[in-house]
Amino acid sequence: MPWACRRYGQKGGLRSKQEGQQVLYAKMSSLAYKSESERIAGLAKLGFNLDKTLSNDDIMIAVNPKTSEIISAMTGSRFDSKKHRFRDTRTDIGTVFGLDRYGKRKKELKSIVLDAKKKYKDFDHTLTGHSLSGRQAQNISKETGIPAVTYNRASSPASAVADKISKWLGKDNKDSKVISYTTGNDFISKSAQLLGDEDEMNVVKMKKEKKKGIAENHSIDNFTGEGKSKKVSPWIAHVRNTRKKHGCSYKEALGLASKTYKK
Repeated sequence: MPWACRRYGQKGGLRSKQEGQQVLYAKMSSLAYKSESERIAGLAKLGFNLDKTLSNDDIMIAVNPKTSEIISAMTGSRFDSKKHRFRDTRTDIGTVFGLDRYGKRKKELKSIVLDAKKKYKDFDHTLTGHSLSGRQAQNISKETGIPAVTYNRASSPASAVADKISKWLGKDNKDSKVISYTTGNDFISKSAQLLGDEDEMNVVKMKKEKKKGIAENHSIDNFTGEGKSKKVSPWIAHVRNTRKKHGCSYKEALGLASKTYKK
């Protein structure tokens, strides 16, 4: 049984929180930014294969034949890339003005998603993306009914209003389900947090020791379960437990712990 099946207990369809929802889709969203070779290596660890014929720089089609599922992971803004930065910025501007549902990028991504759905017609399908691509995943979900899991999804007051109007007019697919994750202090997705109409919004607090800043608050790394604090040594853990048990000072706990610690 692949590691992903053991780890997440997936039986097909949208993964639940108990099946590692946040971490798995975040890893997929993170891999979407990588090169083809890095995508293949990363997906193999998760029990998935890369569909090279459907994937491109803007989207990664991950296939798990064991669980009969596909995940379409889209790429967010790549400002450090000369090849993509202008096009990504143009799409970001469309989000600011609430026009991203009608952009060329959304149409291209939707076309690939539908091709994947047709190719793997008996597979469960989920969309995912971070930042700009989180917004695109949401848009496509509302048009196709394919569920989406997004991270620090790009938004603006105008895009939030456009979403509510679309929903009010009954244009959204009734099967659409959008689950969002945010760090809460990320200003790029703040409008989504305050005004969004997703089915579920989850706030994932950043670690206290993690550097704070616009880039750090927005990073997909906040959701992948990577970059965590170093594991506490058994000795330190024993001292902390002793202090908690006796309600004493740290210095006193050191003395007590030295008498009971077993290597």
